[in-house]
Amino acid sequence: YPDFGYRLLALYRYWNIIEYWFPYRDLIDRDWDGVLEEYASEMITAEDVLSYRLTVGRLIAEIEDTHAFLGSHFSEMPQAGQCRVPLDVYRIDGEQVVLGFRHDNPETYSGLELGDRILGIEGRTVDELTEEMWPYLVGSNDFSTHWWIGIYMLRGECGPVEMLVEREEQQIPVTVQRVPASEIARARRDRSGETFQWFEQGVAYVKLSGLRAADIPELIPSLRTASALVIDARAYPADYVPRDLAQWFQTEETVFASYSRVDINNPGRFVRAFSDPIPVVPDGEALDLPVAVLIEGTTLSLGEFITMALQTIPDVTLFGTPTNGTDGDIMGFALPGGLRTQITGLGIYYPDGRQTQQIGIHPDVSVLRTRAGIRAGRDEVFEAALDHLHARLAGESD
Repeated sequence: YPDFGYRLLALYRYWNIIEYWFPYRDLIDRDWDGVLEEYASEMITAEDVLSYRLTVGRLIAEIEDTHAFLGSHFSEMPQAGQCRVPLDVYRIDGEQVVLGFRHDNPETYSGLELGDRILGIEGRTVDELTEEMWPYLVGSNDFSTHWWIGIYMLRGECGPVEMLVEREEQQIPVTVQRVPASEIARARRDRSGETFQWFEQGVAYVKLSGLRAADIPELIPSLRTASALVIDARAYPADYVPRDLAQWFQTEETVFASYSRVDINNPGRFVRAFSDPIPVVPDGEALDLPVAVLIEGTTLSLGEFITMALQTIPDVTLFGTPTNGTDGDIMGFALPGGLRTQITGLGIYYPDGRQTQQIGIHPDVSVLRTRAGIRAGRDEVFEAALDHLHARLAGESD
């Protein structure tokens, strides 16, 4: 618990870092000078270590950046706790729905079924939990904020927890288990199985969550025999491959992004480096086949940057929902009291200057998951892309 002077230093340091180093400062809804004045009094009156950390947590949320959170003490933000019900949830029509299970022991989520709508946890409604957590979990856009909330409303102390769900218009109470975060499997929004797969009519599938740059040259001969390709960008990439895959579809150098950098001689001024754009450069004989890219709100940061490069593919269609709107590398730093946080440290834009931060990348074909599809274990985004490619191939054969 830092003293009065260090608490103010935390505010001043954070305010200055955003003022002079945050490339998306212009997207902050609040008057940034007003934030400094407002939080000065809150830092002064923070009466204990938890109050101080919660104040810092709310300050960080003001910049509306999914990369930014109080990483060192995030477990103390509401709902506080080191354990979590091992579920993957998905927001459909304003409701948090069970999308998947993330533990080897079915007893931890016994009584729940895919597609269940979560109504309440330990006697509190989802709306009440959302209202409590919102000031600390604001992300780059509406999806990312509710994504955070869907994860952290399941937190608390380890052990049994009462939940209320709605299934087939009936309210059903269930008792599940909160388990340590170390036991919870990573949420996967892409398809299970191997990184590279084959489907009907010679359609190939590859997911970024398992694709390594070193593997791509070995993959290309197989793609030359494919009739079409699905690239799944819904889970976080395993490697930095923005140009490594897209370059195999190019016949000429194609710019896919530009960036903004800090003008060191004029603190607080950011320069759009359009004179130094980021290109995709051809490598070998170009692949000539239709490509479908799958995206969702869980496509973020590096996933969004790679998707921008994939958009340069001549015959490409994006399927799904808008991405997270958190585009650029991460810059981390410390604050008094042993706290650590981070921000998006590089501004990323399309070559014409359009932003992706907060807006995200939008699909060409919007495909929404449904509760019925989740209950049936379907991947509706993949199915829509596969149907599109099959129709394309059928038309070409005719």
